[in-house]
Amino acid sequence: MTRHVRHIAAVLALAAGAALCGAAVMEPDAAIAHAAPGAPGDSLSRRAEKILFYERSFRPSTYDAPVQLPASAAHAPVYVNHVTAAAPETVQGFRVQAINTNSYEESASVRNALLAAFDTWWVYVMFDSPTYRVRIGDFQSRSEAKRALEQVQSKGYPGAWLVPDRVILHLPPRMPLPQMIDSALAR
Repeated sequence: MTRHVRHIAAVLALAAGAALCGAAVMEPDAAIAHAAPGAPGDSLSRRAEKILFYERSFRPSTYDAPVQLPASAAHAPVYVNHVTAAAPETVQGFRVQAINTNSYEESASVRNALLAAFDTWWVYVMFDSPTYRVRIGDFQSRSEAKRALEQVQSKGYPGAWLVPDRVILHLPPRMPLPQMIDSALAR
C-alpha cells in the first residue's frame, strides 16, 4: 500500500470509529490534520475526503416530501374487472395463409377483407423481407385448420393453403368491427 492510500484508510477508520462510539464526526480537513500530521495535504486527498464525508453523512429521508393526493383521487371508487383469463401460451399448430405478396397495400386490403369476413378469428400480417404473408386463425389440429381453409377458400381466396406455425392459445375473443352507419338512414 502506498503512503497516500494508508493515510486515507486511517482517516476513514478514525471517522468510522468516532461515529460508532457516538462521538461527533470531525470535518474532513480536521480529520486529516489529526490523523497524520506529516501526511501530504494535496487537494486530491482533501477532495476525496470531503466527498467521502458528505456521502457518509447524507440522509435521503430528510429530503422526502409528504405525498398529498387530491381530494377527488382519494375518494374515487375502485372498479375491479372480475373476468379472469388464462395467460397466452404458444404451441405448435396451424394457420390458413390467404396470400403471399410483395405489396404492402395488397396485404393490408386482404387483411381488412378477412377481418370483415371472419369476426371470430385473429388475422396476422407477417413480414419476411421482401414478402408479406397474411394468415388467419390459431388452430391446434389439422382438422380444425382444414375446415377453416374451406371457409376461407369459399370467401374468394382459392389459393389459400395450410401452414404449420406457432399459434397462440387462450387469446381473448376478437371484438367485432364497428358497423358503418348510412347517413341517409340516420335522418
